[in-house]
This record gives sequence, C-alpha cells and structure tokens, in this order.
Amino acid sequence: MIFLPEASDFIAKDSEETLSLTLPINNSPFVNGIKDAAMKKNMWVSIGVHESVAYFYFYFVLLFLQ
Repeated sequence: MIFLPEASDFIAKDSEETLSLTLPINNSPFVNGIKDAAMKKNMWVSIGVHESVAYFYFYFVLLFLQ
C-alpha cells in the first residue's frame, strides 16, 4: 500500500483558485492516472484529493484505490 498526503492533486493559493482547479473525482485525470497505475501494479493507494460537489463548493476526500 502507498500512502499519499492530503491535497495530493494540487495546492492552490486561495479558495477561488481551488474552485477553478477542482473536478469531480470520476473526471479527474490525476485520480484516474493514480487508479490506472494502482491497477497495473496491483497495489492499494490511499490518497487525499479535492472533489467538487457544485460549482461553488468543494470538499476533501480520502480515497482507497486498488
């Protein structure tokens, strides 16, 4: 298992930039890339990322991918 830190997808300078960079998890090239690599190597990955839930709101999630 690999553990990556909270906010592994990006660090923004302010909330406006955070909102502009945040994507739904299933549309995130970063998350999909980590998921694909985990599947290829048959490894678990624990990763904290931003997830958008509306155009004006986001939250942090912890994912366990295999």
